[in-house]
Amino acid sequence: MKAKIAIIIFMLVLLVNPIKLYAEEHYVPSSFFDVWSNEDNTVSVEGVASLKGVQEMTLILYSGDTVLSETKTMTNVKGYFLMTSLPVDPDSVGTIGITVLTEDGSEQSMMMNYPLKEWNPKISEGYAASREVTVEMSSDEQLKFWEETQQIVSKFAAGDRTSYAVDKNGQLWIWGAMNESVCGNKEKDRRNECNIRLPEKEKSMSNVAAISVNGSIGAILTKNNELWGFGPHYTESSFYRIGKAKNIVQIQADSEGNGIFLKKDGSVWEWKTNRDDLIYGKSKKLKVSISQIKQLKNISKIHIGYHNLYGDNYMALRNDGTVWSWGDMSIILSSTKQQNRPYAYVSINTKSPQAVKGIPKIKDMALIDGIPAFITEDFDLWMYTHTDKEKVMKPAIIGSDVISIFRDSSYVIKSDGNFYHYNGLNRQYNRELEDVRAVSYGDSVYSDSDHSLAVKKDGTLLSWGNNTYGQLGVSNLNPRLEGPTVLKSIVDPLSIAASDEHVLVLTKRGAIYGFGNNDNSQINGSGITELVSPTKIGVFDQVKKIEAGNGFSFYLTKKGDLYGWGNLGFLGMDSTGQPQKINLINEEISDVQVYEKTVIVLTKNGQIYQLGDFRASPKHYIQKITGLKDVKAIAAGDYRAYALQNDGTVWWFSANVVKAEKNAYPLAGFKNIKMISASSSNGDYVLGIDKNNDVWGWGENSSRQMGYAFFRTTTAKKITGELKTANAFRVEGKRNLQFVTTSKDGIVFIDENDRAFILGYGSASISSGKIKFVENNYRNLYWIENNKLFVNGYNNSHGQFGIGVKDHFETPQKISKVIVQVN
Repeated sequence: MKAKIAIIIFMLVLLVNPIKLYAEEHYVPSSFFDVWSNEDNTVSVEGVASLKGVQEMTLILYSGDTVLSETKTMTNVKGYFLMTSLPVDPDSVGTIGITVLTEDGSEQSMMMNYPLKEWNPKISEGYAASREVTVEMSSDEQLKFWEETQQIVSKFAAGDRTSYAVDKNGQLWIWGAMNESVCGNKEKDRRNECNIRLPEKEKSMSNVAAISVNGSIGAILTKNNELWGFGPHYTESSFYRIGKAKNIVQIQADSEGNGIFLKKDGSVWEWKTNRDDLIYGKSKKLKVSISQIKQLKNISKIHIGYHNLYGDNYMALRNDGTVWSWGDMSIILSSTKQQNRPYAYVSINTKSPQAVKGIPKIKDMALIDGIPAFITEDFDLWMYTHTDKEKVMKPAIIGSDVISIFRDSSYVIKSDGNFYHYNGLNRQYNRELEDVRAVSYGDSVYSDSDHSLAVKKDGTLLSWGNNTYGQLGVSNLNPRLEGPTVLKSIVDPLSIAASDEHVLVLTKRGAIYGFGNNDNSQINGSGITELVSPTKIGVFDQVKKIEAGNGFSFYLTKKGDLYGWGNLGFLGMDSTGQPQKINLINEEISDVQVYEKTVIVLTKNGQIYQLGDFRASPKHYIQKITGLKDVKAIAAGDYRAYALQNDGTVWWFSANVVKAEKNAYPLAGFKNIKMISASSSNGDYVLGIDKNNDVWGWGENSSRQMGYAFFRTTTAKKITGELKTANAFRVEGKRNLQFVTTSKDGIVFIDENDRAFILGYGSASISSGKIKFVENNYRNLYWIENNKLFVNGYNNSHGQFGIGVKDHFETPQKISKVIVQVN
């Protein structure tokens, strides 16, 4: 019997300014929700978010410092959500932490004994009004919907950094990373490929009836029953002819250059090539053999899944509802293995098709995240799954009223026409994903370049996910930088501040610009969630410094006044798109340091204060730090903050805000330090430079951002010698270091000659010219050189490069050029 805990917070919401409510220990979004534990040791949360409209919700379970699971879901338009965590081991946890995060940065956290016990159950009846009413389809409507899906799925495909679609005239369109045979005069990279960023017609391939893509290899069926194949986009291989056969109704390509096709009479045929010849550019002389798979008769559908565990899995559906499978059978046959060996460690590969046992009569099949899944004639979803006690995978029903499943996609369509996540069928609403009939998912074996395509009922093509190689087909601009780029729209830059997702730039004239993520109005109040080009925020008097945090922004004046905008709820202030003065401290401020939502302030009389952060009680927005004297510099990390005293010692204090005053404590090993900088990379670390220009490091160094002198240390160690390995240019001898900035991915120094060099890996390169200011964050570098702002890096998911385009879209984007034939 599941125990249910009800947490109900009643609220008043104004149309313009919602009233904020506060619990005893945590900032509470204007919402109410229930939490309960289930018999399978999972934890479920149901509720209504404060902000109406579709948004993402996150459930985090933790025990001590260990995160047990993190689950995400989307609310419906009324803010309603329901999500379930992964199972919790009741024998290994006593007290469990439960945190619910909203997309606007608000959170509710609680600590409970696990398993959860009854606690004043008062279940709100208000959920019913917020749950979206679903209208189930009749059996005839379900069948019609499924038939529409089957007609569409062969008309488009997402591959390895590539996309393909067939329009109503049978014309093949291509975009993304393509091989040189279709690149024309486009510039090619070292892998003999080019990036086509907007859909283009493939002139040599017309009159197309269907396409099948498996990674970077695929096949095409024309309307006159000709079969053509194409090889990886990083080779010289062009389209090659496989052969011709009458009455072909379906084709499927595998990842090795082979494939199968289904004929109208229910027979299945296979073609085979020499993979080495295909990959190494010998397609013009490629030998292809075609033969019938005689075991398979009366087949109605075929399917090939991409690398199940150890290779491609083949499936064929017979008219009597039985499924026959061959190839990689590591999951399907794992239950027959002895010695209780987990399926993941058993490699089973068969050449001959055999009947899949343990499932009812099937109507459709696919691999979902590499695992075989089936839709029954009654539209129930079956899938191979396992329990904690029995590790081998066996088929079991996991949902009902499922209309369509798609190869490699983790989403299914249910009878209400909405998308669901397959894992327990928790509701997953894709924003603006309405009237969609089919999806295709493509991923890359070379990089994190997953993307999806979807076709609507009217043939409109949508795309979302990674756009690094132009595979979304939404812009002809390169969303990734090949090297340092100048942002010409910003004149006379003076300093830069960057969070993981947005960037601020201060000019000599007092103008502040911003670009990147704006979902909390941390750039401006325009309501545009992402600003991919520099946008002027305003011109302000006597600005001394700017800082960018997690969903908010600051600037500090030379008079000592602090202004902030964005999500300021953790400071007890309303969120705003315009800078507002922060009146928490009645002293003139000389410096402010921000790390995500940790805010440290140094006043002109040498006193340190910490302002409320996301782990803190909102009743205590300001905290005084004691035990320090003559502080001249401060720094902030994830779990700790740091102070440098005039005597050259470095001190630390916790980054959590508590009710009482908080003491600072010395960090061993730091002496005669003149400047400090801090960040976090798998844990906090601090860098100090002493009066002799020796560099000292303390803390976590598992990412090797401080070189290889140590893995982690509780006493500061000299790492001056590590600078000899710094990139950008080799450092000869000891340098007079004038500036240092730290981040998760590396450290940037500037010496007395205004030259910059980097320690750490994963950071972008920087020029060796006259560098006046550097900011680095999340694998990106921003610097001022010759009175110009430069940017270089690897992460442009929110438009942090400021070049007018980004490399990742979470919401579907319309592809304007291509209309897919849907009937």
